[in-house]
Amino acid sequence: MSRSKGQAARDYVLGLERRIGELTEFDRDRHSDGDGHTANGVSASTSTSTSRSAAATLPSPDGQPKKSETGPRSAPTHASQASRPGDDSSTNGMTGSTIGNSYRTGFFGTSSAGNFISQVRRAVDSRIHPDHSATVSSVNETGPMVFHETGQARSAPPVLDYYLPARKRADALLDLHWSIVHPLYPYLDKAETIADYTKLWTGDSVKYDESLFLCVINTVFALSSQLDPTISPSARHTTSDRFLQEVRRLLDLWSTGSVRTVQTCLLLAQYFQSTNDPHQCWMFVSFAIRIAQSLGLHLPETSHQLSSSRQQQLLRRIWHGCVFMDRVVAMTYGRPTMIDRSVATAVPLPLGLDDEAIRHGSSRSGEASDVDQPVPSMVDFFIHSLKLYDILQIILAEFYLPQSRKDNISRHQGEQLAPGSSPLPDAALSILDVDRKLMGWERQLPAHLRRYSISDQVGNGSGAESALSGILHRQAVILRQR
Repeated sequence: MSRSKGQAARDYVLGLERRIGELTEFDRDRHSDGDGHTANGVSASTSTSTSRSAAATLPSPDGQPKKSETGPRSAPTHASQASRPGDDSSTNGMTGSTIGNSYRTGFFGTSSAGNFISQVRRAVDSRIHPDHSATVSSVNETGPMVFHETGQARSAPPVLDYYLPARKRADALLDLHWSIVHPLYPYLDKAETIADYTKLWTGDSVKYDESLFLCVINTVFALSSQLDPTISPSARHTTSDRFLQEVRRLLDLWSTGSVRTVQTCLLLAQYFQSTNDPHQCWMFVSFAIRIAQSLGLHLPETSHQLSSSRQQQLLRRIWHGCVFMDRVVAMTYGRPTMIDRSVATAVPLPLGLDDEAIRHGSSRSGEASDVDQPVPSMVDFFIHSLKLYDILQIILAEFYLPQSRKDNISRHQGEQLAPGSSPLPDAALSILDVDRKLMGWERQLPAHLRRYSISDQVGNGSGAESALSGILHRQAVILRQR
């Protein structure tokens, strides 16, 4: 069986090489006469059709003949290329077959079959049309359109029937989210969310996919219902479940998704964590991570290439929200993490700036002209929580790794170390090292995250200042407990 698979793979590569050779021969014949005709006066288009028919079939990876999906476009004329200057034809990440525009497929890394086939296509096209080779894009050159629904081609949005509570009730639930949930888990852009929320009541179109925004807002309502002091504890599940059913009706996890899909999954994970439903919490953290990776959020360039500072910071908060929840559920449920530490730290941490402090239209986050942060930022809590859970990742790897894996690591390291060296630090040294890291982390906390005693809370000032002081005090207490 393995031999037949190997033979099929070799046949597939030979087919590609034969195709490249035929196209090279065609290119040589075409350039042998300057006016585009062969020596016999036959139009070059005849050679083109002959070349296409000769290579109309290629062996597929399973060894069966397969219609070439790139054949009709293998030798395009200059006119046809010029008519498609933004051609973003992408490739299936596993099989390499052409399946449409890049926003339908998401991010594929350099090791994917799709990128390999794209490199072959670009190499062939560059030899046939060197002046136009730059117009052919790779799968990920333009980056995924992360803020759009990528599971299907964009078209006129369908008319949706949806459920919303009374406006007064909805406003109260949304306010609860901004005052309790958002300061701890800033996965949403507050201004954009409020703008789209208002459009739901006025009947205007939201900025991106309306059904996904309804998933976000209903998840917010469900989570806030669990925290609403005006609802009796016995009635909270029934109230929140109504919003959850609306999310289940609207959320399509079969599509590739977008940023709002990741936001919904992260908030759903928070919801299921609050309802003590470990399986659903675990699964939605996994969904959030995989969709985020399919959008390329785990790459620093994905957020860096955005012109909007607010969107750049939002993407970084969302990705690190995936990292944070991955470590939380791994520790809580005693299971392995999905995100390796090197991958988790590749994307820079978000800046300690609230959305309101980043001016609209700014081009680069962190420049003095782009930000205005006169008061302590609520995002500081999220940043220092991420740093704390980075230490937690070390603890998980050091003290909770299965003994069999520790033995394998010890054996592997022992083969590479000099005689007499200790392959792994002993438990005492590891504990001291972790303790030093925790002490260093605590020393780096800003002053407003150290005020965890009641006497430290500052309650004087205007209503807004008092509310902010209360939020910062709650953050300090939670961080201390963690």
